[in-house]
Amino acid sequence: MGTGDGDNFVYPARDETPPPPEPISRPRRLTVEEVPDEGDPENFSRFVEPYDNEELGRSLPGRPLRRGETLFHHMRARQEVDGTTKYFPFRDGEEWDLARWLSKNVSQTATEEYLALPIVSHRHRHYWMAYFRNKKTNLSFHNNRAFLQKVDQLPTGPDWTCKVVTAVGNRVDENDELMSKDLELWIRDPVECIKELMSDPAFREHMAYASERVYGTKEGTEESRIFDEMWTAEWWWKIQVSSRYCPIKNEY
Repeated sequence: MGTGDGDNFVYPARDETPPPPEPISRPRRLTVEEVPDEGDPENFSRFVEPYDNEELGRSLPGRPLRRGETLFHHMRARQEVDGTTKYFPFRDGEEWDLARWLSKNVSQTATEEYLALPIVSHRHRHYWMAYFRNKKTNLSFHNNRAFLQKVDQLPTGPDWTCKVVTAVGNRVDENDELMSKDLELWIRDPVECIKELMSDPAFREHMAYASERVYGTKEGTEESRIFDEMWTAEWWWKIQVSSRYCPIKNEY
């Protein structure tokens, strides 16, 4: 073997093997934790002091005097006498659902176009009844005008009345007089509206006839007083107390 310069060859140092890459972390699933709203009265504990207290001489207001028939029960009884269903003037529940959907979601022009479709059209009902034997496509109204006539037969509640109100502006005319304009004001008797709401069976479990004091603690401190509904206000409580001894005066 030779002893030349080749014997003194030095091999270059090898680089250290790099460490393996860190595994890619999987994205964490986001979770939403529901935290009760501290300011929401529905999340408070409710301790009720009712107005009814015989020891303090406070009898329960709104105590029933007699049993009667509400306006809605009277209308249903009249329908039974006339031999009509509760969906009158519509044929059945399916037609009632369609009428309610049209009234809420479809304009009068679109209603006219929908009722003109062959599948629901009065002009093609015999053809489509033969084609769709098991489908109720034969409606009792065939255009928008007939549909609105059906709607007009529904109970309307308290009557509307119109009053003309003259509004005076801040501009003057050629005679240097303030210009005015007559406006139509459509109104309904609020007492009759309240009577209709109070006679609706759907609101039976949500009506209150007596005032209450509601607290957020058992001690019933004034700092924990809760005011949310009208009957929890102090005004109603004071009027309820004073009305037992003297008539309520109209302050307005």
